[in-house]
Amino acid sequence: MLLGGVTFVMFLFQLVNVNDDDVRRYAWKVVSNTISIFMAVLFFQGNNQMLEMKAKEWGWSPAVMVLLEFIHCSFYVISMFAMVGYVTGVWEENVDLGKMEWVYADAMLCNFEEVVPEQKVRAVKQGVMDATKSVALDEQYGMEIAVVKKAVEHDKRWRQNKAWSTLLAHMGGFAAISAGGAMQHLETFKSNPLLAFLPVVITTIVLFVLFQMTGILRAKLKADAKRTGRPGKRAIMVHEIISEAENDILALAISFNLIQVARFAIEGQLPDIEGRQEPPIPVTLTRVFLMFGCSLAFVGLSIGMAGVRTKIVESAEKAKEAAHAKSHPGEAHHGAAHGEAKEGEEAEEDESMAERLTDIIMNAFAMCSAWCTLFGARAVWMFSGMNNTIEVTSIDGRILLAIMLSIGSFVVVYYLDKVDDAMRESPGAVN
Repeated sequence: MLLGGVTFVMFLFQLVNVNDDDVRRYAWKVVSNTISIFMAVLFFQGNNQMLEMKAKEWGWSPAVMVLLEFIHCSFYVISMFAMVGYVTGVWEENVDLGKMEWVYADAMLCNFEEVVPEQKVRAVKQGVMDATKSVALDEQYGMEIAVVKKAVEHDKRWRQNKAWSTLLAHMGGFAAISAGGAMQHLETFKSNPLLAFLPVVITTIVLFVLFQMTGILRAKLKADAKRTGRPGKRAIMVHEIISEAENDILALAISFNLIQVARFAIEGQLPDIEGRQEPPIPVTLTRVFLMFGCSLAFVGLSIGMAGVRTKIVESAEKAKEAAHAKSHPGEAHHGAAHGEAKEGEEAEEDESMAERLTDIIMNAFAMCSAWCTLFGARAVWMFSGMNNTIEVTSIDGRILLAIMLSIGSFVVVYYLDKVDDAMRESPGAVN
């Protein structure tokens, strides 16, 4: 176990320093999301267990618990909106988020991204005022350090917002999963897979209604900025961060509860809210193949939804160009770019409802594939007899399975990136 843990850490260090920018980016994203999920699970489980303890103490019915779980989810969504709004500064406009400043660009130094006085920047000394990259002399070490010009405050708040929104979105997603799972275990829905699917639909509708309310608030922020003549950078940031987080909540809730239905159909028994089969049922080879078959099917569905989204975006762009050409016939040959700039940033920022729906479904199908792979791997573990040595539900078993699946995932990502690079470099490839 110790050697396996050390090997995994070394493997991670190799991945985040590999000689491929795409793989580095994916590796850091996976590490970041994994840490966020761990923290979210701990926070959510603590809060949810307290809620369940009080519910039992006060004698609340399972139906009331479903309502409480939705309120629990709403609390995280509201907290996320408030935190993102606070960090972004939508209630105080005295800081210019668009201000460009020179900062150190060497990530190996402790002063990385610290603001550099302009008089130290070589490009400024030479009078090249439109430069965005240069070097500055560090007097302490007597060496030149790479510097870049960027919107420091905007980028800092963006990163803080991503951290908070990712954490609270995962907590909201787990609460939504718990709400849908509790509903699936009501007497009305737990008798067969078809009825167990209805809570997935109901949970999705409830979340959409909740997110429409936050959408009204986001639209108000944009309208206020437009009315007062401000660029609306804060409103745009809030809109993008919250929309992405809400999509993640929906994808999480849909995917896990949908896989619960699939496992109900495959195994003949509805798993509990955390995905465990109580009492345990025998693992068969057919069950293993069906789980991995479902995983591959959901991969195909996710890829198909990606193609659908591309078609939707292309159709929207063509419709926008046609509308602009009709209203500005004299700019038919060069009016597209001009029209987009003239119509303002809002047209580029907002995605249509069709685009958002395809995004959510695409991500949900991808997560469904991941859940199927996880439960399929557990089934293989038990079917192979490894469960007699180390139980897959024990701490050791969970850690070993997580390490094996993580290594397998990174290997797949690495070779998929190689395939992508080869396709981009092939003659006639379109990027």
